[in-house]
Amino acid sequence: MAVNSSKTRITKAHLLLAELRAEARRERFAAAFNQHFPSVEQQRQHPRYGWLWLAPGDWHQTVEMQPAPEFRRWCEEEQMPKLAKNPHYHDQFEARIDERRRRLESLQNGINRGRLDLEPAAGMARREIRWLSELISTCSATARY
Repeated sequence: MAVNSSKTRITKAHLLLAELRAEARRERFAAAFNQHFPSVEQQRQHPRYGWLWLAPGDWHQTVEMQPAPEFRRWCEEEQMPKLAKNPHYHDQFEARIDERRRRLESLQNGINRGRLDLEPAAGMARREIRWLSELISTCSATARY
């Protein structure tokens, strides 16, 4: 009988050890996953482009650059092309383009009904669609080669 209880204790110890190892693997995986794909709670809105939600590292870099006089140029010419290359942000860029296209369609309907005052807003939507589409297509082309 003592042999049986000894085997039971060893088996329970092995199961507990295996469970602890599995938990440690899950925690390491979760930490690595969250580093590359932060949860919604960890993301923050871009101070210039409120539709774009940034991972903590990108957000901190943006906030550090914000007081600089060249912040707008830096966002448009350096940061946004870099973010467009990042697969984490690709869906947000696509969603923004879709949103702007829907807005442009709505504006165009108003213009067609005689609301010429909507033309400047339609022009801004067209420019943003073109700019974001170019960012994504340029990044997609460079990723293939």
